[in-house]
Formats: sequence, structure tokens, C-alpha cells
Amino acid sequence: MLPTPQSSVGPGVPIEFTFAPLIEISAEGAYVFGKINDVSSNVLHSVQQQLRVLEQRKHDGKAPCPPIPNTRAKGCLWVWMHKATGRHRWTLDAPSKYTCATCFNARRACLLYFGEMKWMILPLPPAARTDESWEDAGYYVHQGIKESDKYFPGTWEQSRRAMGS
Repeated sequence: MLPTPQSSVGPGVPIEFTFAPLIEISAEGAYVFGKINDVSSNVLHSVQQQLRVLEQRKHDGKAPCPPIPNTRAKGCLWVWMHKATGRHRWTLDAPSKYTCATCFNARRACLLYFGEMKWMILPLPPAARTDESWEDAGYYVHQGIKESDKYFPGTWEQSRRAMGS
């Protein structure tokens, strides 16, 4: 079952979220969302996989509490549910507006809590996209043959390891 516009995290988490693909941010700073049912099934599958991991972590007692951030999240869903916010790397020119380096390298959709029970599916930075249409998988999930963010210098913050710390 793929996530729907109103999807429950799963049994034991009685909260329903809205998942919305971020299409663009207007010149005035307004977020423009598409409908989740219009994105590629590969993107929906990636969202579903992350929800399964969240449910399993909740079942194992490893999920963050509360089951959603209480404000806009500083890190994406993957980083938040693994409590690894110190290792999070956003794009340099627009932090938290494009897929983080962690999700890019893992080839999964990057989900950021927007507030008001809505998770945004963040697009890839323009230089890393293989598709121009927001309905296609390559707008949100890395499809290229280059396997690492290092092939896109100047796009993401450097890792601490790369900086020598």
C-alpha cells in the first residue's frame, strides 16, 4: 500500500500526516506543493519504505518521541528518526529547500516536516536532477550513475570528515 494524501504512520501511531511534493518556492518565498498522487510511483515507494522503517523503529522502542517534531524539523525524516542531526548536510545555497546529502547518496526521497501535520517531499537540487517535471522520480530521487554528492561540488555542506574534523 502506497501512502495516500492522508497516510497514517502505522499501527500504534494514531496520527495522520499529509505528504506533499514541493514543486518550487516562489520569488516571494511561498511554498508551492503538488499532489502526492501525481508523483512517480518510485517516489511513493521511497516514502512508504521510510514509513515502514519509522514504524519498525517505533515497535523496537528506537523511534524519537513524540512521533512527530513539534516544530519544523531541522533534519529530514531519516536523520530525525535515527537521531543523527549532527551529521545532517543541507545544500549550501538553500538549506532545507532541497534533498539533503544523506538522502541523495541513499537514493531515497527526502522528507522534511513542514508543520501542521505535513511532510514535504523535497526536490533534488537542480544540478542533480535527471527529470525536469516534478511528477517524475528524477526530480526527487537521485537516478544518476554518479553515486555520491562529491560529484556535485559546491552543492552540499561539506561533511566533518571531509573538513578534517
